[in-house]
Amino acid sequence: MIINHSCHYSPWNLIKYFTFRRNTLAMNTAVKRKTVDKDDDNDEIENNTKTKPDLPPAKKSRMNKVDLPKESLDVSDYYIDNGNRKVYPYHYTYHSYCKGRWFGKTLGELFADEFRALTPEIIGSKIEKGHLKVNGQPVPLNYQLNYNDFITHRIHRHEFPVLAAPIPIIHSDDDLLVIDKPPSIPVHACGKFRFNSIISILEKENNIKDLHLLHRLDRLTSGIMIMAKTKARAQKLHEQMRNREMHKEYLCRVDGHFPE
Repeated sequence: MIINHSCHYSPWNLIKYFTFRRNTLAMNTAVKRKTVDKDDDNDEIENNTKTKPDLPPAKKSRMNKVDLPKESLDVSDYYIDNGNRKVYPYHYTYHSYCKGRWFGKTLGELFADEFRALTPEIIGSKIEKGHLKVNGQPVPLNYQLNYNDFITHRIHRHEFPVLAAPIPIIHSDDDLLVIDKPPSIPVHACGKFRFNSIISILEKENNIKDLHLLHRLDRLTSGIMIMAKTKARAQKLHEQMRNREMHKEYLCRVDGHFPE
């Protein structure tokens, strides 16, 4: 009996036994995990099916949108004061379709989250005066924003001044414009700047419109800027930039001496 017992539990048999047990447990665990994952997937599909009506429709509905209206630059003008280019205050209307992160929020929640400078009292006053509308109609603060809602917000705009520096034109032809951008002027409209931007100044004072930006310089940075006047030239220059056929160099003027 002892010999038979020892023979039955010989090292080789023990190895085979535990290997079989390990593989069996692994297979059972894998099957169990697969079953659980499948159940989770079914639950997720079921939950998604249940919540689907609450989600915004597919983005293909945006194909019916029209381009946002472009505000005219004739509503105001520049004046020079103490070496600065300033803009007379003017009325301006912001246009925006309801963004994904706004969907389901009330109008009051939207302004409380993203435009905190406007109190509910100010927003209510704007609605009463017709300066804040959704789909062309005044709505209450508790109006819940829907996908594709068109929001308009009319304000009295006061722009920050910039240096009253000229914009030297280095080269201009039918396809290309090269300028020497002065400091303090942003390239395009942003934040508190619209009239006081390179694009707007060139359009308003030089009658150069519909420029295609190829690159940008920071507001406080001066230097050479290349802009295309046609879409075809813009695509060609973009391709040259992607292929590293063009390069930029930056120079920094400092006061003092760098340590050795």
